[in-house]
Amino acid sequence: RLDAGGMPALLDAHRDVPLVAVSDSQRRWFPEQRWEATIHHGLPLDHFTPKLRLGFVGRRYATGRKGDELLRAVSELPYVELLCTDGKLSDAEIPRFYQQIDYVLITSSIEGGPLCFQEGLLSGKEIISTDVGMVSEFRGAPGVHIYRDRQELFTLLEQKLEERLKLRANVQRSGE
Repeated sequence: RLDAGGMPALLDAHRDVPLVAVSDSQRRWFPEQRWEATIHHGLPLDHFTPKLRLGFVGRRYATGRKGDELLRAVSELPYVELLCTDGKLSDAEIPRFYQQIDYVLITSSIEGGPLCFQEGLLSGKEIISTDVGMVSEFRGAPGVHIYRDRQELFTLLEQKLEERLKLRANVQRSGE
C-alpha cells in the first residue's frame, strides 16, 4: 500500500526499482517513481456472476390468476433469483423487501391495482409487468416494462441481463 507509513521514504530510497500500479490514479501519488505498467486487481470471474433479483409481492391463488406457471418458469432461469413474499410479510416488512430486489415482477392476469406496482415505483424499482390494472396507465413511463406473453418477458429479462453483462465487460476488458 502506497499510503502506509514510511512508504514515501522507502520509495524515495529505491527510485530505480520498477513498479506496477493498480490504477493510473495510483501513479499520481508518486509521479517521480519508475512506473512500468498498470495492472488492475485480478478477480476470479466465476465468483462474481450477474443475476437479476426479481421480487414477486403478494399471495398466490388456486385459480392461477397470479401467474404461478410463469413464476415457476422465471425461477428456473439460471440468471434469475426470484424472491417472493407469498403474502407473509407485514406492512412494516414490505419496504425492506423492496430494498433487496432489483425489479418488481408482476405476472397476474387479473388485478385492480396492483399495489406492488406503486410500492415498487415508490421504492425506486423498475417494474416488469403484464398489462393489468393501473399498469397500462403508466405505459411509456421510465422503469415501467409491460410484456404481453412469456416470450416477451423472457426477451426483456435477457435484455436486462445483457445490461449487467456490459457492466461486467468493463472489468473484463481492463484485464486484457
